[in-house]
Amino acid sequence: MKRKRTEQGQAIVLIALAIIGLFGLTALSIDGGNAFSDHRHAQNAADNAAMSSALAKVRGNDWVSIGESIASTNGYNNDGLTNKVDIYSPPISGPYAGDDEYLQVIITSHIKTYFGAVVGIKQLTNVVEAVARVKPPTEMFLGNAMVSTCTDGKATFETNGGPATLVTGGGIFVNSKSDDCAFKVNGGSGTFTVPSISVVGEACYPEGTIGGVVPQAAEQLPVPDYTWLDDLVSCNSAPVDAYIILGTTLTPTANVIRISSAFPPKGIENLGAGVYCLEDTFRINNTGAILNGTNVTFVMLNKGLTLNGGEIRLSAPETGTTAGLLFYQPSNNTTDVAISGNAVLELTGTIIAPTAEVAVSGTPGTLIDGQVIGCEITLSGDSGGRVNYDDEKNIDDPPLIGLTN
Repeated sequence: MKRKRTEQGQAIVLIALAIIGLFGLTALSIDGGNAFSDHRHAQNAADNAAMSSALAKVRGNDWVSIGESIASTNGYNNDGLTNKVDIYSPPISGPYAGDDEYLQVIITSHIKTYFGAVVGIKQLTNVVEAVARVKPPTEMFLGNAMVSTCTDGKATFETNGGPATLVTGGGIFVNSKSDDCAFKVNGGSGTFTVPSISVVGEACYPEGTIGGVVPQAAEQLPVPDYTWLDDLVSCNSAPVDAYIILGTTLTPTANVIRISSAFPPKGIENLGAGVYCLEDTFRINNTGAILNGTNVTFVMLNKGLTLNGGEIRLSAPETGTTAGLLFYQPSNNTTDVAISGNAVLELTGTIIAPTAEVAVSGTPGTLIDGQVIGCEITLSGDSGGRVNYDDEKNIDDPPLIGLTN
């Protein structure tokens, strides 16, 4: 009998220990599960806050308060008790510490335990972070006035001498690494004037033809992917021939329109504001032609651009999604672009045809107040022609916003 009572006592102890073990497993399951769920939730909140803060910073808004607001919407209100939200730019820790192009969100979250308190664990703590890159809009190709984007080939930038064609406000950049005259001056009776010349490959020029400027060696830049411009101009969804004509004025009936026939229509001298997606040619080859347009952007979808003669005054929008973009020829259109003046040619804004040859003839009365970007560029003409770069009048590369790994 005595032995039986001993065995019963031992059983009670084992049962008690089992209950404690089961209680511990229950605590681990419930409290641990809550902590795991909170960690995932906090990470999502940090990611959303980092992206929203980055976008706000690019736009010049109060990125700290906006990030805190997004974190609060996702359940982390920065009350200092249950959670804390810290937002830094530059980051204060990690591989991007001190780098102004990055932004860091740290969320510290305290989770109250239900069963862990029995064994002295009253709360669990999660610390998560998200880092976003915040690169603001930047000048295309380092702010050069004229850019040859092609990476190989002979004479991707070529100028045909002649008196004093001026390139101001920015220099010339030639991205070709060719050692067979990537930049070439064919001589002539005078010089052209340019503040700087940067060439990846070889520069070939007769003495006295570049105004004393010494071409500098440059690192080759990757050719940018300009498909973001396709999304920007929204030509795919644009209504076709959605315009009205009153007298000599053509006015779009939508912000973005497609025009199916050659442009401009006969007799048109004035263009209303908008984005013109052109399926056919844009051609002016008449000394008596007149064409004026303010706040306009032209997209050459399939064919080429020729401006030669007459009085032409066209300027890109100063605000809005296509601000600074005057002419854009997508990469799948390799048709040549020819721009030359006669009486008056005034173009304001970026001209970009990254896979095409762009020929600019700077005759008297020619002013391209913008950036010219093409695969190959030929520059020629008489005195008085000028290409001037002013960042405020050109489209920039888009901001770069994204979470890091």
